[in-house]
Amino acid sequence: MIKLLDTMTLRCAELCGWLLVVLMVFLLADIIFRTAGFPLIGVAELSMFVMLTTVYLGMANCEMNDGHVKVEFLTDKLSPRVKRGFALFTGLLSVITLAICTYAMTVNAYDSYVDDEAMAGPVPYQVWPVKGIMAFGIALYFLQSLTRFVRVLRNESPDKP
Repeated sequence: MIKLLDTMTLRCAELCGWLLVVLMVFLLADIIFRTAGFPLIGVAELSMFVMLTTVYLGMANCEMNDGHVKVEFLTDKLSPRVKRGFALFTGLLSVITLAICTYAMTVNAYDSYVDDEAMAGPVPYQVWPVKGIMAFGIALYFLQSLTRFVRVLRNESPDKP
């Protein structure tokens, strides 16, 4: 199960890299065509959707690789037992917070689908697909955080063996 979760996380991270290329192409095309006097309608909205997708799908990979920002100058001076206590406390807070966020984002995506929510503008883009991707990304992040918390709870190294 962990291998499947890690594989999905890695595939999402790879997709994020390709989405950044798509984002750069969108922005470059928008700049070129706008300069030539032919603005591309809806490119700004699509760029925002691509950026949101990139951020939410990339968070789980950051958690898997322990890449989130930490303040270690204090914890490095603590005993291993106290460090573990801090890791348990922050891990529990993280898991609870992400569980709430996953639930809220999933409900929001579902409501967006049911209400047929669209972004106002020259091109009315449907919002629910992006919200669904965001819900998936935060759920993946929650599962990676839960996996890390269980490792700390079992007194294993939170990093991959």
